[in-house]
Amino acid sequence: EFRRVLFRSGIRLFIEYCGVDVSKLLPYTGWAGGESVAVASLAHTALEEYLMNGIPVFEPMQLLLNHNCDLEARNFHGNTVLLAAVSLVSSDELVPVATALVNAGANPLAISPRGWSVLHGLLWRLSACNQYDMTGDEAEGVSKLLELLLQRGCNPIQPDADGCSPSDLALSPVCWSLWCGALERAGFSVPSIVREDSILKCGTHLEIDIQSRFLQIKDVAPQPTSLPGDHD
Repeated sequence: EFRRVLFRSGIRLFIEYCGVDVSKLLPYTGWAGGESVAVASLAHTALEEYLMNGIPVFEPMQLLLNHNCDLEARNFHGNTVLLAAVSLVSSDELVPVATALVNAGANPLAISPRGWSVLHGLLWRLSACNQYDMTGDEAEGVSKLLELLLQRGCNPIQPDADGCSPSDLALSPVCWSLWCGALERAGFSVPSIVREDSILKCGTHLEIDIQSRFLQIKDVAPQPTSLPGDHD
């Protein structure tokens, strides 16, 4: 608790009394990934604090949002603040932080260098964290966040650099259920999304093959019926 208060108070002190430019990109070496010059905004650095030190970031992020920080600045991984947030913050803060960023004007259509949208990152995180028992308020919050992203224009069949759509990353049963529910509430048809996704990946030849082999009614000649004694 002391570290959380100290971190939040430190940010407020530097912004309000020292005139810190909250949008300035700063040298940052903690996760440079071998880059000789790595930079990150103060918002990105705040997000890293949970990953590195376990410090909650929702209150510091709200403070930065109130001072008009640049939400589209890219960090050394090429991610915007929203793209980074869905991967870095704790499960408890995932929904409030991501929702606050979207409502503050963060671009939900931003794409990472690997081709991931916010939907890719969010669904992968939910599946990779093995949250099979997510229920109640947590599930409802995630579902509303997915619905919000879809309503703001996120493409549910957007392919990444490997051709994977968001649906391909909704791997756990609970995650898939939440994804389908959010699609329906946002006005999408789940069967149509799955069909469009398949056509985007494989073309229409598989659909034609399925139609001809499995969905058309075949004329079947009646088979002779053997009666008892016919072979005596």
